Amino acid sequence: MATLTTITIRDIAAACHASTASVSRALNGKPGVSDGLKATIIAYASAHGYVPDSNARSMRLGQSTHIYLINRVENTDSSGIPVEWFAKFHAVSGLNVDTYPIPYSRDLVDGLIELERARHPAMFLLVGPCGVEDESRFSQIQTPMMFVLSDDAPAQRPSVESDDTEGAMAITNSLLEAGHRNIMVLTDRRSDGQPYYQQRIEGFKRALAGAGIPFDPASVYALPIDFGRYLESSTTAINRHLIPLLTSSSMPSRPTAFVILNDFLAFTCTKALSDAGIRIPDQLSVVSFGGWSITGYLPASIQTWVQPVQGIIQAVATAVRLTLSGKPFSGTLELGTPEPGKPACSAVAISPTQLVVHGYLRKGQSIRQLTAREHQGQRV
Repeated sequence: MATLTTITIRDIAAACHASTASVSRALNGKPGVSDGLKATIIAYASAHGYVPDSNARSMRLGQSTHIYLINRVENTDSSGIPVEWFAKFHAVSGLNVDTYPIPYSRDLVDGLIELERARHPAMFLLVGPCGVEDESRFSQIQTPMMFVLSDDAPAQRPSVESDDTEGAMAITNSLLEAGHRNIMVLTDRRSDGQPYYQQRIEGFKRALAGAGIPFDPASVYALPIDFGRYLESSTTAINRHLIPLLTSSSMPSRPTAFVILNDFLAFTCTKALSDAGIRIPDQLSVVSFGGWSITGYLPASIQTWVQPVQGIIQAVATAVRLTLSGKPFSGTLELGTPEPGKPACSAVAISPTQLVVHGYLRKGQSIRQLTAREHQGQRV
């Protein structure tokens, strides 16, 4: 369970083998500290909930301006949100922000209530799935909340989302253009048995409809996965449930392609498929969603819909400022080209509380163009 003990500059200096002056300069963005030491100091401070003295005084007065980026982790030793998210958000927004780890094994609402009572934050930023079935429980929390890339965010709460429907349509269309018709969707399963990423599934349906292909609910395969130990659990679920299905002689028509609805599942799935002797893309083409750095560890690049990290961070910074000032989201936010060499992106307000960031398709080596004979031989 995450703790709420407050650390000081002296604690950080001792842990990072640096002087208190160096720690102060690093935390305040002043020169005189090497990039490597600065990154180490910021990472340690953020992981251990460091609160600057000025913020501590505000908290004692009940007037905190500090924002907490809630870091859902497998356990208190895992890193969760990459350190660069924290550093980039601070650089873009200029706001006082720290990450705070809450393990998936712990109830999210209980963790937020404890943090609220101890720190009196100005806002919570929650990244990724919440895992709270009864969204009315969020009403117990007085601190303003914003949800980022949360498939199960409560309605009417401020949120920054990705263009899930459009992105899923794009990656599905890339398979259809390569001649694939027998396509399976692979995703995570909620605790209530329903699949995650309903908007991405909707995008898959729309792409099929555009090609004149009826949607078969059986084409969506949702795996039971423990988010508290994602990599291990997803690998086990794939080996136990999916591989036997794909290798069974009783399967009437094997899929020629997978649409995998998040890159973390794509990472474990492609490895498990390879271990089972199923070659990508020779025997099975694969597309994914997210564009996260974890896919860089795969032996070949995977075709994916990219959620641009820097663009999302810029959109969140703007959304936070609007929310704290009591202003609704409206219009289009041009984010330019936040990542060198990548397409320009934008964010559009689809409601006074919802901001959607547009991504882009990143080509990869995970799709094979089917021959005319293979195309004709598929089940449609």
